[in-house]
Amino acid sequence: MKKAFTIIELMMVIAIIAVLVTIVVLVAKGAINDAREDRAEAIRSIVQQGLDVYHAQKGQWPITGLENKATASESNFYMLNESEVRQCMVKMLEECKNGNPMFDVSGLFVSRDRKYGLDFMSAVRGTRRTSRKMKVPEMYFGYPNKSNGRFVSLQMKYVYASDQLLVVTP
Repeated sequence: MKKAFTIIELMMVIAIIAVLVTIVVLVAKGAINDAREDRAEAIRSIVQQGLDVYHAQKGQWPITGLENKATASESNFYMLNESEVRQCMVKMLEECKNGNPMFDVSGLFVSRDRKYGLDFMSAVRGTRRTSRKMKVPEMYFGYPNKSNGRFVSLQMKYVYASDQLLVVTP
């Protein structure tokens, strides 16, 4: 008589494997989300460093007219819109291109369509999948979303009282 596994024994093994796979997937997903959070904070820090260096070197912010917006706002700060953020980033990247190392540009997260993002250097050089290179004026700057890794736009605010341009934490 041949010995074989019964259907119940096979179902138990499959159930145990399914539970183990579920645990591994949940742990991996949590680790990925934590990594995205860490990357977003690193990007925020890199851009803030670049803003501070720009202001220290030039004596002004990369976007002009922020002081004039104080009268238009009722609060003690002004949130820059997306085109103003792009203007700041493009001006700082032009400084870097001209040999002024204000911050590590390779750490930036950019997008062309504001849906999917990629590293700045991959965007400039083109990726393996597509050799299309992105030009700086067509880039949007931001962070990877914690939950799905998609693109979230970079936000900045100007604080009038302290004359500070701050990158908002994602």
